[in-house]
Amino acid sequence: FFAVFPKYSAAQSQTFNPVADAQVYEGNKPTNYGTSTSLQLKKIPERANSRITYLKFDLSTFNLAQAGKSVLRIYLKAHDNFQIPIIVEAMAVADNSWVEASLNWNNRPIPTGSVATAQLNLKDMYYEWDISEYIRSLNLAIGSNTVVSLALQDAAASEALLTFSSKESTTNKPQLVISEAYSSPLVSGNFYVDAVNGSDTNTG
Repeated sequence: FFAVFPKYSAAQSQTFNPVADAQVYEGNKPTNYGTSTSLQLKKIPERANSRITYLKFDLSTFNLAQAGKSVLRIYLKAHDNFQIPIIVEAMAVADNSWVEASLNWNNRPIPTGSVATAQLNLKDMYYEWDISEYIRSLNLAIGSNTVVSLALQDAAASEALLTFSSKESTTNKPQLVISEAYSSPLVSGNFYVDAVNGSDTNTG
């Protein structure tokens, strides 16, 4: 009989570093931390001492309509008052107009909802948030507005101070890794199979 069997290439992935990132600090509301090599989180609402981290990614070189798995990766390099485990939320941020050099607690965009959580146990390692569903929900294509902002915050008032590497760090920068949803066909061929003798001939 006659059949066509397409061959597929491996799905491709692309790693993005932030085009902007900064923490905001409730205890020093007008201060900007955009040039810091660190990003911090802390949640102590009753003492007005919370910190939230913001990240912005430009995904214009990737066709997000074909996005499969999307993983946010952040490197935890230090902690204080660490109570294992700590749950950290990745939050959607609809307002992309914030600027790294001027972001502070007073002008911060308000996150619109949680898109993923991760459980942190140890320092000196990357942690990952699977934000695939959120990225797919944006349904962005090349040429459209492909800037995506996210915020990280402590999911509960754990009172731990978490310190991550920022894009200004020389190593272990934040990453957003996006893989294609499927692979692309490379070559197809016409195969003739002898049902009696079990041989085949590839004409393609």
